Amino acid sequence: MSSKVHEKYRPLANFRPSIWKDTFDSMSSPKLVKELEYDKQFEELKEQVKEMLSTTSSTEDLVKEVILINSLCRLGVSHHFESQIEERLHHIFETHPDLAAENDYDLYTIALIFRIFRQHGFKMSCGVFNKFKESDEKFKKSVVSDARGMLSLHEATQLRVHKEDILEEALTFTKAHLTKISLALYTSPHLAKHITEALEQPFNTAGGKT
Repeated sequence: MSSKVHEKYRPLANFRPSIWKDTFDSMSSPKLVKELEYDKQFEELKEQVKEMLSTTSSTEDLVKEVILINSLCRLGVSHHFESQIEERLHHIFETHPDLAAENDYDLYTIALIFRIFRQHGFKMSCGVFNKFKESDEKFKKSVVSDARGMLSLHEATQLRVHKEDILEEALTFTKAHLTKISLALYTSPHLAKHITEALEQPFNTAGGKT
């Protein structure tokens, strides 16, 4: 029989697939082991963050929670903690409805609190910004030197609604000064870049309740 004929009629082995589906071999893969380690670390970090979003008592801790929530949103991982964030913001808003107004916070902090609550659907009053206006209803010149506060205020204006004149004024006010501020921030290039990006494309404030 020729070799061609022999190849033609050679019986084919019809082995049943392994019940392990090569799991054992893949488990020994360094890449998979690394992935499992990352998964474990990720779950541990998630639990730590959930613990940080737990019930607190002091006003200072409440502000820290809002700052943490802001960080989670900016990092793009807030969807892992939606229920915890919703629960904490609801608790803070119900127990401390005047959190931003009744405390002597700076512009950055008040604008941040305002934005985070508005971003998640809570109707915080824009009146919290009145303390930064002069008797002639114009924004205080002193806040112009507060680069971080001006940026925070600018981001807060993106959540304005119809007839909120103070936020319309704040938008014009911050736009007029932030470009000059960013050019002057030689010692803080990261903040300067943040300002430039915020003016070109404001931070995505979508999320939470509507």
